[in-house]
Amino acid sequence: MEISVRLAEETLFIKELHTKVQEVEQHEAQILTDRMRKNQPFLVAMLMSFEPKVNDEQFDYLLEMFCIIYLFFEEKTNIEKIAITDAMYDEKYETNLQFAEYLDGEENEENQLELGALNLENMHFKSLYTAMIFLSDESKCFENDEELQDGILLILKALIECLESYLLNE
Repeated sequence: MEISVRLAEETLFIKELHTKVQEVEQHEAQILTDRMRKNQPFLVAMLMSFEPKVNDEQFDYLLEMFCIIYLFFEEKTNIEKIAITDAMYDEKYETNLQFAEYLDGEENEENQLELGALNLENMHFKSLYTAMIFLSDESKCFENDEELQDGILLILKALIECLESYLLNE
């Protein structure tokens, strides 16, 4: 399988973003949060909705992922162009939830992998979602809660697709 130059560049960029987010100072974090709140308030509201539902380690993971997603789209698109709304997000989330339920019902593992790969083909920034999966597995904060991990990955995928759809196509 040949990896495109764009995919390789995006992967390196995501790695740099991850390092940057992990090393961010308190004042820089506040500046980033303020930009997120101004340009994509839905992201901040969604992130904050997790706080009472997850432990500190899981929340830190989510904070990193939301920051990476925001910074990625800030670099690759005009993030200020359209602020994501509940309705925009809900449309993408419902589509992904239906696909996940269908995939869960597929008994043949080879078919599951093939269908999953086909589903990713529709994503412009599939490298970003793939990084979310990898970082989720690496973090170990969901070791005892695979259902929560799967749910969060579904949410992150919907967010990425939502941002792609409205920021790349509008």
